[in-house]
Amino acid sequence: MVIYYVAKRPGLAPAFPVDVPPAAAVATIIAFAPWAYVGLDSIPQLAGEFNFSPKKELGLLMWGIIAATLIYLAMMLATSIAVGTNHDAYEGEPWPPAAAISDVMGPTGLVLMVVAVSAGVLTGLNGFFTAASRVLVTLGRANLVSSRLDELNGKERAPCNAVHLVCAVCLVPPWFGRAALTWVVDMSSAGITVAYFYTCFCAWKSAHTGKVPGMPKPIAPNKFYEYFALAGCILSVGFLALLFVPGSPGMLGAAPLITLVVWIVLGLASWAIKSRQLKDVPPEETAALILE
Repeated sequence: MVIYYVAKRPGLAPAFPVDVPPAAAVATIIAFAPWAYVGLDSIPQLAGEFNFSPKKELGLLMWGIIAATLIYLAMMLATSIAVGTNHDAYEGEPWPPAAAISDVMGPTGLVLMVVAVSAGVLTGLNGFFTAASRVLVTLGRANLVSSRLDELNGKERAPCNAVHLVCAVCLVPPWFGRAALTWVVDMSSAGITVAYFYTCFCAWKSAHTGKVPGMPKPIAPNKFYEYFALAGCILSVGFLALLFVPGSPGMLGAAPLITLVVWIVLGLASWAIKSRQLKDVPPEETAALILE
C-alpha cells in the first residue's frame, strides 16, 4: 500500500470527521483504547506455566504491545490510502476496509485481509479461552467458585471444566445480536480500566514499599517502577473520566451503563455469598491458594 501511495499519490480523506472537533474525536478513541489491548493480559495470567524467566515474560508483553500498536497503525494507514477521498462510496459496505483494499489490490487483497483478520481473531479467541480458563482454575483453587473448575484433566493437565464453562458463556451473547455485543464491549472498557488501575496501584505500592504479597522476602524499593506505575494509575483515572464524566466525548451510553450496573450487582451478590462461606478462612490462606 505504501508503494501504491508513492506511485499514485491518491488524495486522502480528512484526518478527522468534519462535524466533530479533533480533540473530541481523539478522546473518543482513547476512551475505548484499553479494550483493544485487553488480550495482552493473557501473558501474565499464564505465567505460572512458563518455563522461562520473568524478564523474558516482560519482554514478550512489551513487544506484544508494540507489535499490536504497529499492526493497528498499518491497518488504518492501508485503509486510508485505499479509500482516499472516496470514503462515501464505502458507507454501505458490510466490510468497508476489505472492499477498499479489494478495489486496489483485487481478489488477492481480499484474501490477504480475510487471512489476516481470521488469524487475529482466532489467536485472540485462543488467548482469551486459555487465560479465562486459568483464572477460573485459580478461583476454584481458592474456593471462590466451584472447586470443579480447579480440576486438571489428561496428560496435558488441561482445565476442561473451566474451558467448557467459558465456551458455554461465550455462546450466549451472539444470540442477542450485534447491539448487545457492542454494549458488552463498551461496558468491558470500564472494567478493564479498573483492572489496569488496580494493577498499577499494586505495582506502585510494591515498588514504593518493597513488600510484595505472597513473597517471603521484601524487594528493594525502585523509584523508576514507582513513578512508572503511578503514571499508569493517572492514565487509568483519565480513561475512567472519559467513560463516565457527563459531556465527555467517550461517555458510555445508557445501554452499556445499565449493563455495567447489572454486572456489578451480580458481582457484589456473588461476593456476598462467597464471603459468608469463607468468613472462617484466614485471608492469608486464600491468598496462598490463589498465588500457588
